[in-house]
Amino acid sequence: MVSDSLLSLGAILIISCGSIHILLTKLVINGFTNMSEGNKKVTFMEWIVEGLTLNFIGILVLIITFLGLTEDVVSKVVLGASFVLLLIMTILSLMTVLNLRIDDLTLKPNMKRITAIHLKGCPIIKFTSGILFLLGNLL
Repeated sequence: MVSDSLLSLGAILIISCGSIHILLTKLVINGFTNMSEGNKKVTFMEWIVEGLTLNFIGILVLIITFLGLTEDVVSKVVLGASFVLLLIMTILSLMTVLNLRIDDLTLKPNMKRITAIHLKGCPIIKFTSGILFLLGNLL
């Protein structure tokens, strides 16, 4: 079924993004050269929470898909809500990235490139996964 393929692909993409988010958390935080311990703790929490949220969305969609529940009314609502949440997260990420200069961050030189790739790539993956969820839900 095409819709199952779209949903699975979107779920795998967003789980990958969430997992990378979690795996990079400590590296990114340690990459800042001038950050207070309090700010490090808050940033750590926020990065982990976003990664877990993305993983939760992807796992939820995979469960719905693998159990063959994509035609169920509640599943349709969950898939629609997942699309909306990813769209909101995309807009928030874009608003942050578009108003941010990587050079203004107090990062160690080797971390600037990694952080820039992640911050610019994440909204693309969130949007793509959301669109795949929407298409998979409508087909």
